[in-house]
Amino acid sequence: MYFKKEGKPEVGELVLCTVKKILPHAAFVILDEYNNLEAMLHVSEISSRWVKNIKDHISQGKKIVCKVLEVKPNGHIDVSLKRVTSAETKRKLNEIKAEQRMEKLIEAIARKFKEDPKKSLEKIGSIILEEFDTLADFSDEIKREGPEIIKELDLPKKWKDELYNQISEQLKAQMVKLCRIIEVSCQEGDAVLRIRKIFEKMYDFAKKEGIEMKIKYISSPKYSFEISVKNYKLGESFLEKLFKNMEKYSSKQNVLFKVVGPCK
Repeated sequence: MYFKKEGKPEVGELVLCTVKKILPHAAFVILDEYNNLEAMLHVSEISSRWVKNIKDHISQGKKIVCKVLEVKPNGHIDVSLKRVTSAETKRKLNEIKAEQRMEKLIEAIARKFKEDPKKSLEKIGSIILEEFDTLADFSDEIKREGPEIIKELDLPKKWKDELYNQISEQLKAQMVKLCRIIEVSCQEGDAVLRIRKIFEKMYDFAKKEGIEMKIKYISSPKYSFEISVKNYKLGESFLEKLFKNMEKYSSKQNVLFKVVGPCK
């Protein structure tokens, strides 16, 4: 990580640490994100089980995720390893990886512009950090709100355009696709028009939810439709709302709308 946090961590904060020194009853670790501040990991805070030898659990140079227990006025910091859940460890490591990916992206763009990677990282990263606490927070916000937020940053135009284009491509590559087969039929004289309205309603619903969707004709009355979403949970939630909405609307239009199942 290029950018370090100022000051001291807060009690309860998850911190990435590097084991510096191991003693019989404690280990001293470096807080990687805080300009290499040092903290103590007492033997009683290493594992929920009895620890006979600290070296059986951690080794010098190992990266571990700890939780800050206490920050004393004299600067002494106590951390715990045993109080960090596996989910918290995973979340923290993903945060660090997001930070590193953003740093590498900025350096790669700098090389494309034939600029010094480290100087560009300092310059561009500092501008981003005027709006976000960390580059990882910037990355998370892009995933939530989309790459449009890049255009609001006070970056040089060429950097703004390149970041927007590259991150947009990355997000497209990471999108999850879900496909379903549906049957849509109608016995009315204007069946074609009514079915067309059903599809228009589906597209409108997807647009309002910010979901990309494609509908393809298979053979009457079957159609396939595919959505692109950030993750499966979001996709399944959208499909559930879509089906309920379309079943009600189709019934009013005297159109039979039926979900057959996933695409093969």
